[in-house]
Amino acid sequence: RVEPMHAAPHPATPHPGHEVFFEVGLLVILSVIALAVGQWLHKNNIYWFPESAATILIGFLCALLESFTEAGREEKAYERKEYFDPLFFNLFLLPPIIFESGYSLNMKVFFSNIFTINVFAVLGTLISTSVTWLLLSTLTALPVREAGSFAALISAVDPVATLATFGALRVDHKLNTLVFGESVLNDAVSLIIFSTILHAPANFSLASLPSVGLDFIGTFCLSFAYGTLIALVAVLIFRTLGLAKHGHTPITEVLIFWALSYLSFVLPEVPHLAAIVACLFCGIFMRLYALPNLSNEAAKHLDFMLKTISTLADTLIFLLVGLALVLYLPHTDMKLSGITIISCLLGRALNVFPLAAVCNLFRAEPIKIQEQGVMWHAGLRGAIAVALAVQVPGPWRDTIAASTMTTVLFTTFVLGGSTKFLLDTLQIPVGVEAILDVESNIMHPALERLSKKWL
Repeated sequence: RVEPMHAAPHPATPHPGHEVFFEVGLLVILSVIALAVGQWLHKNNIYWFPESAATILIGFLCALLESFTEAGREEKAYERKEYFDPLFFNLFLLPPIIFESGYSLNMKVFFSNIFTINVFAVLGTLISTSVTWLLLSTLTALPVREAGSFAALISAVDPVATLATFGALRVDHKLNTLVFGESVLNDAVSLIIFSTILHAPANFSLASLPSVGLDFIGTFCLSFAYGTLIALVAVLIFRTLGLAKHGHTPITEVLIFWALSYLSFVLPEVPHLAAIVACLFCGIFMRLYALPNLSNEAAKHLDFMLKTISTLADTLIFLLVGLALVLYLPHTDMKLSGITIISCLLGRALNVFPLAAVCNLFRAEPIKIQEQGVMWHAGLRGAIAVALAVQVPGPWRDTIAASTMTTVLFTTFVLGGSTKFLLDTLQIPVGVEAILDVESNIMHPALERLSKKWL
């Protein structure tokens, strides 16, 4: 019997979209498991196994089980692109984390340490990148351009495990702010360096460094201006609409606030600026100047919403890192991975200790040597490094991505898991009482008067 030319598919044949629904559903289930496990670890004060490490392990075990199935082996090349899609990461997962990082900063402590934080974030990242670049280009087979891109992306620190332990133990506010403030600004600096090297001319060499430096400064300043401008537009909108005066539309206030915060990340990407810088400073300035123009109920809902979305995005990122491990680890070059880890530790040491000595010359309260040790130890690598690694073009991409993931595993499990032990060994004060985030008197008096008058 001749079948019709346009016969309907066999009922047993699954619809192509069903696979997507299944994968999304699986990701949701894994997120619930990861959050539950993290809560259990926190409840039982288990500090040697960080929540981020547990989330990576859950994703890895799931991907490992799938790799043993026939479908998993057949779709391996396709999944490599889907497990950690940079576009999905940049559009949906990174923006809420970066904005919430700037929004939730303790402004009083942050601005009182702003000079030190900038020194570590800018000069420190340049030192770490330079040291790692030099070692990678001389001790490995990586070309100069690829070695520079790898050095820049692997210098992006992500001390999620360390900060989680800090929060649970209530570590000294100054140390917590130094580590947290440096990490969020460091990501922005690393991203700018990475993008600058990646878009440099094909005949790139060490002689091109001056032009790279100028591009870096220009990108940073323009990105900062973008974020500040969007924050000022937000202030103007809320003041013009006057929604806080009657307080009947808190949901509308929150939605407008969130939409403007998202614009601070996507708009700078159009002219190829550093979205992380713009989004971070937009979060800082919207907290200072736009938040007071919201009703009390909207402000309360906004805090909860931003923290919830940020936590979910953080969980999804580490799950995706674990899922991608199965696909990239077969490309691991043990020599390159070992040199990368040593370079990160050495670059971090040459960054923290000399710069701390310089900063202590200008600080009323010096950074103690024990605190410097904790800052060195807090140089964990995370999802931002992985997201940049899979964007490296050329034949070295899989090898660089595999070495990046190896470094992320080492720093998360070894350094993150030993944070509590280090704090006890160095006798760092814990159990410190929370201080009120007073948003007055955090800047120079002249700037304070100007902001009160116009913003």
